[in-house]
Amino acid sequence: MKTKNQRTRPKNQRSKKTLAFALGAIALVGAVAALIVLNRGETSASYTPVSGFPDVHGLAVDPNDPQILYVGTHHGLVRGRESEGRWSWALVGSYRADFMGFSMHPNGKVFYVSGHKVPDAPLMGVARSEDGGFSWKIIALRGIVDFHTMAISWANLDVLYGWYYGDRRLYRSADGGKTWRNPAARSLSDVLALATDPTDENLVWAATKGGLWRSTDSGESFALIGFAGTPVLTVAVDPTNPQVLYASLETGLRRSTDGGQSWESVGEGIGEMIGYLAISPANADLLYAATYSAAIYRSTDAGLSWSLIKPGE
Repeated sequence: MKTKNQRTRPKNQRSKKTLAFALGAIALVGAVAALIVLNRGETSASYTPVSGFPDVHGLAVDPNDPQILYVGTHHGLVRGRESEGRWSWALVGSYRADFMGFSMHPNGKVFYVSGHKVPDAPLMGVARSEDGGFSWKIIALRGIVDFHTMAISWANLDVLYGWYYGDRRLYRSADGGKTWRNPAARSLSDVLALATDPTDENLVWAATKGGLWRSTDSGESFALIGFAGTPVLTVAVDPTNPQVLYASLETGLRRSTDGGQSWESVGEGIGEMIGYLAISPANADLLYAATYSAAIYRSTDAGLSWSLIKPGE
């Protein structure tokens, strides 16, 4: 089965290969072939150990333990955990659906996802978990949207944003995802990722096929901030300092320490393009990055250098 992801392919051959998941058609070979489950006889109701997973659709660092990483995948939620320098991975709970737009509440227990492959609704809408991902409930827009990106405002935890490629519209909720409306989103198009400001609920960032954009009026209008005409694959904002941002381009990772006015190249040690980023709320120097081959890297020096913690598939 194939599902569309609306990101366009780069022109060069290397980019075409590495951007297959985000900028072209995502080819799935089925859960049995794609997801390797270990120790079937020892599987608990809480966690199902896996040796790997072939896709990543979102990252979040546990605010209470920076050695725990949550990953939204095409088969549900995966938790990574480091112990004595080694990482183990496990599916969380028993809810198996395509988790797109994965977003975490600052308490580390409440999660939001969108996506598809839900038995009774081809388009999931918005689902919420209040127990760390063990159980989920669809709370809005069932059968209407499949947000490939969502973001929760840490300045106002009732505010969420989502972008639906199907109707090319921005969505905003002001009541914790129960109801949604469409801001005008003037000048905004072709969104690949969203990020919010940790101190200003009205400020939202959008990584798009044509650059990095910012709204200061809750998504009603957007202004181009940087990388005009260049695809920005994802954007992340430091949850402790809104002046620090990261943006992933086809040519590498960039970091700004002045709110997007200027940028420097970082990311030594990653040979692929980054599709997803997560910054630890407990330690802003600790970052995780996922590539389109589902490789996951970790940086402990604010993105300057990276080490591989999960190989690509």
